[in-house]
Amino acid sequence: MGQYIGDFSPYPWLQQPELTVAEPASAAAAVQVDGAQIYSSRCASCHQANGEGIAGVFPPISGSRWVTGEKARVIRILLHGMKGEVEVKGETYNGNMPAWKQLSDKEIAAVITHERTSWGNDASPISAEEVAAIRAFAEGRTQQWTADELNSAPPLQDVLSSQGQATQQASGAGQAATTSK
Repeated sequence: MGQYIGDFSPYPWLQQPELTVAEPASAAAAVQVDGAQIYSSRCASCHQANGEGIAGVFPPISGSRWVTGEKARVIRILLHGMKGEVEVKGETYNGNMPAWKQLSDKEIAAVITHERTSWGNDASPISAEEVAAIRAFAEGRTQQWTADELNSAPPLQDVLSSQGQATQQASGAGQAATTSK
């Protein structure tokens, strides 16, 4: 009787056991991270769903060299945030972007890749390994970045292109990144 009309059990799998048999998730099935979803939940309230920002308040991501330019710079911004004046597409903004370092390397890579490939932006994707390399390089940094710091910081292409060297460089060079305030 319970199989056809329900047995009022708080355990739904007892009602139709043939429907609850599931294959165990295999280790090979990687969980996909949706950069668009992360952007919608964490970034769109300021930078807007269309990436255009809010004039004078929140800078646009669409067509911004801060997003489409050097990979290390945009990774640094998401990991540690940014404060103070910044010029984007000829307009000056003076705000405070929070750090998102609590997100995983995979999540940060996905949201940056979404930003770099949406709204007419045509930049290369970011990998989780690149995020991990910059995270290791700047380990210990507690301050948000400023535009001046980011503009004068080394591009770190060697860190991004060679993750093997990133670990070695992180111990010494990461200290330099934290002392620049």
